[in-house]
Amino acid sequence: MSTVKRKIGFYSLEIKNKLNIDEKIDNKLLKNCIHQILTIKKIERIFDIRQSNKFHLLATENFKNNCHNITFNSAKHHHRPPLINRDTADLRENPKELIEGELETTHISLKYNKDEIVVLLEERTVGISIGKLVAYFNKYLNKFYNNDKNSYFISYTVIPKKNFIAELEKLRRVRFAEVYVDKRILGSEYLNFAKRIETVQENIVIEIKAKKTLSIKETVKMIARKFYADNQQIEKIRIYGNSNEGNNVLLDTEIIKTIEYIEAEIDNNTGIVNSEVIFESLSSIFKEN
Repeated sequence: MSTVKRKIGFYSLEIKNKLNIDEKIDNKLLKNCIHQILTIKKIERIFDIRQSNKFHLLATENFKNNCHNITFNSAKHHHRPPLINRDTADLRENPKELIEGELETTHISLKYNKDEIVVLLEERTVGISIGKLVAYFNKYLNKFYNNDKNSYFISYTVIPKKNFIAELEKLRRVRFAEVYVDKRILGSEYLNFAKRIETVQENIVIEIKAKKTLSIKETVKMIARKFYADNQQIEKIRIYGNSNEGNNVLLDTEIIKTIEYIEAEIDNNTGIVNSEVIFESLSSIFKEN
């Protein structure tokens, strides 16, 4: 067996209802949707990307170590160049049909947290991208669950894996922040609710919003410095902003460790990776973060 490095992207998914935007959607809706997709015929699972002659389909799922591990099969068709021999440089006709393509597999692990679904995605140009993955899920949410009362859809944001403050500095604008603080803050000298917090959850979320077109980046930076100075009352910070390219970015102090690549075993005869080893590596990433 040989090994190859595979890049892993970190993403956050959120399920919303267009007809009731304030509704809290149970993340198990996506889990159930994946189950249902796998009950239909393979041909009905195909998602065509006609402009690039590619297609994707959900292939497998399994649960291990609290991770929902899924694979997607992808292929590029209508591309049949001659084959060239590495040792002799001889050419021969490619035997595949135009509607066929070389099978490529993308490995994905999902973790269903209370407020989001964290995604670890094996990122390859020949596989399914995060944008196409979300489009795929949205297609089947619409097929199985949407009606006059519900119009579910999934959106995604990027979770950077580098130093929080350094990544914060790169943002063009910060529009919204959530600061998770220990409930003991209610018992502070100012609030004096110490005797009334027994039924309160351990963390309280303080929401900070920017005025229209403005940014709260400097405010969040000050809070983050307090967080890293071991301020025991601040548990976590999540911010929502925009990159210089205009993309939505999510920063989370809980996921700051840089894990860019994993080692994957490949079969020397086929070049296909060992899925079990990849999913074990993805599970380890979740444990470490």
